[in-house]
Amino acid sequence: MEDINNILTVGEIPNLFSPKEDLPAIRDKIKKEWVRENTVEGKDPPRVSEDELTEFFYTRMMNNFHLIFLMSKTGDNLRNYTRMYPGLINNTTIIWYMPWPKEALVEVAYKYLSDIDISKNIEEKEQDPKEKPLTKEGLFTSLSSFFGLAHVSV
Repeated sequence: MEDINNILTVGEIPNLFSPKEDLPAIRDKIKKEWVRENTVEGKDPPRVSEDELTEFFYTRMMNNFHLIFLMSKTGDNLRNYTRMYPGLINNTTIIWYMPWPKEALVEVAYKYLSDIDISKNIEEKEQDPKEKPLTKEGLFTSLSSFFGLAHVSV
């Protein structure tokens, strides 16, 4: 959690890269990108220092780094972590997921089921004359209700 807090607040993890081994390789790989973004057409590429390349790397990393962190809101863990690591609150977007009502689940299931063409299967199926005739609408309604109930019951 401390490393995640450092990434969120400072943008880097202290001592993650070795200054003698890792950083020179990173600078070599990112130098082409830096030159491409900072060269004016028709002019020679500008000179770049190692510090500028390192800063360019960290800036690029911070702009492109995305982290999804899931945690239960019940219990003491969330409260304790946010007190110990303020970056979790100050530098993130918190999305609370609440349970969906059964009616919404049924509507979503019905929408996705309505894209399926099952009319041919219904017509080919022999139906018992004693039972209520099977229609596409009736089948979708029954399946949607089942999917909504199954999702809420799990």
